[in-house]
Amino acid sequence: MKNESKDISDKYYRKVAFPKILHKSWRKVFSNGIMSTSPITRRGVEDFSKIAPKKIEEIKKLLMRERFVFQKAKGIPIHREGKSHRPIVVSPIENRIVQRSILNVLHGDNSLVQYFDTPTSFGGIENKSVKDAVTMIHDKIIRGAFYYIRSDIKNFFTKIPREDVLKNIENNILINDQKFMTLLRKAVTIELDNLNELKGLEDLFPIHEEGVAQGSCLSPLFGNIFLKEFDDITNSHDVTCVRFVDDFVIVGPSEKAIKAKFKLGLEFLNKYGLEAYDPFTDTNKAGIGEIKKGFEFLGCKISPHRISPSKESVGRIKKKINNRIEKAKLEMQSPRFNSDNFVRALYDANNILKGWGNSYQFCNDKNLLTSIDDEIDLIIKSFFSYYEKTKKTMRKSSDFRRMLGVHLLTDSKAEPIIKGNEE
Repeated sequence: MKNESKDISDKYYRKVAFPKILHKSWRKVFSNGIMSTSPITRRGVEDFSKIAPKKIEEIKKLLMRERFVFQKAKGIPIHREGKSHRPIVVSPIENRIVQRSILNVLHGDNSLVQYFDTPTSFGGIENKSVKDAVTMIHDKIIRGAFYYIRSDIKNFFTKIPREDVLKNIENNILINDQKFMTLLRKAVTIELDNLNELKGLEDLFPIHEEGVAQGSCLSPLFGNIFLKEFDDITNSHDVTCVRFVDDFVIVGPSEKAIKAKFKLGLEFLNKYGLEAYDPFTDTNKAGIGEIKKGFEFLGCKISPHRISPSKESVGRIKKKINNRIEKAKLEMQSPRFNSDNFVRALYDANNILKGWGNSYQFCNDKNLLTSIDDEIDLIIKSFFSYYEKTKKTMRKSSDFRRMLGVHLLTDSKAEPIIKGNEE
């Protein structure tokens, strides 16, 4: 119920425009962007960083004058083998900075802390990770959980009741800041500038009254606020529902107990036109059984005595490395006309492997990691053999250098003071 004693103020709105908060938001946008696998995203944040102080000052002034406008975003339907497209929304950097600033302001509000401190919720929450979620699950197994149900909420982000969440936020904020609420509403309303290019896939994106954008920092917050009641009804003294945004697993002492909690969770979702995958029929996205046999959740295979990367995750990392090397092989055939090379391919492969390995540092299946390394070794050795074979076909030493990835001085951009007399 709305607090009738709220003071009318624009305190929250003004906080969004604080230089300290805007710069903090930019640093997060930059760190996320520079680690992206997309060259376009990396280049975008690198270019923005050269003029960041000036642009942030412009954003601040526009906000203070109430003239900041969220630019149209780009909808990217990511193809997934055997699955529907994942609708990712990529917003301009200015949008992302303001969205992140709004999130920082909300994180600082004590009346919303219940949505950040739910013990069994882990996704999209600062200082919580997959490792923390898996640790809780394993702790419950040690304490007597023998059965599990895992599932995933179907098309979750595009079906979140956006207005319900906005009203929830407004009713919990201690100050009646209409400027802030207007800005927040605009921040989660999506307009796409490439609708004509989506070719029938536009309805995957939250361009209507419900849903939030996958790719926005505000979306996990909206998901967690909406699912607070779900968390409350699916947890009890002997049954635990560990949730990572729209993925969840229920563990408990008996099949009857976990089924009862799963049923309550489904009833809540159904009220809003949402569904979770059926553990009996949708076995790729859900499952039920005895914990001692192991189960997959958040990219991990979890059992009482072993935690390891899931079969799907292992397959993806091997495919990713192989695809990266094969791309380099193809482009190295014409080193004068392509930007890829031997050194860059190895550098990228190293970063991919390091990132993947670090994300699974809490696992204890060393034999699996060794077997993956052995397969990667074969891919790298094959690349070295290809490199040696291709090198022999190079007629010019300059082509060899380009293929290797060692810069040629003659490839440097030339701006001579004396024109027309280059030797």
